[in-house]
Amino acid sequence: RLWYKDAVEKKGLVWSEVYIFATDRQPGITCTIPHYDSRGVLLGVTAVDISVLDLSYYLGAMQVTEHSRLFITDASDRLVALQMRDPKEVDRLFRKKLDDKVGYDVLKATDLGDPVLSAIVDVYHQRNDTTAAIRLVQPGGLLHALVIPLANDRGINLRIGVIIPDNDIMGAV
Repeated sequence: RLWYKDAVEKKGLVWSEVYIFATDRQPGITCTIPHYDSRGVLLGVTAVDISVLDLSYYLGAMQVTEHSRLFITDASDRLVALQMRDPKEVDRLFRKKLDDKVGYDVLKATDLGDPVLSAIVDVYHQRNDTTAAIRLVQPGGLLHALVIPLANDRGINLRIGVIIPDNDIMGAV
C-alpha cells in the first residue's frame, strides 16, 4: 500500500492525501509512522485511518456560532471534512461510483453544488492560498469566512475553514 511505502521511504511520520480506503471503499486520510529497532531495522509501520465521515461528524459536534459552517479540504480542494450533524446528510459527502463499482468517489469541495463553499474556495485561491479573511455577499446576506492553511513537511497540506453569517456576529443591530 502507498501509505506503507511512503512511511518507509521517508523514515518518519507521513500523512496521505485523501483517497478511497481499500476496506470500506470510503474516502479518508491515513497517518503512518515506521518503527525501527536500535540497529535501524524496520520492525513495522503503524497506520491510523481517519474517514471523511468520522471527521465530518467531529466537526458537526462543534458550533462556532448558531449558523456557522466548518470545512476541511486538501491542497487539491478534495473534501476532507464537512460539518455534519445528521446521518441523513451523508449524501452531501459522498457520491457513489458511477461505473458500477462498489464504493465512493473522492469529491472536491466545488463538486457539492454548494455555491457558498465553491465561492469561498475560489476566493481563497485568488488570495494565493495563504490565510484569507473573506467577505462574501449572498442573497441571504453577508457571510464572513476564514480559511487557514495547515501544512508541514510530513505530507499534511490542508485548508481549514469557517463560514459565519454576519447576523450571527451582529445580531439585530
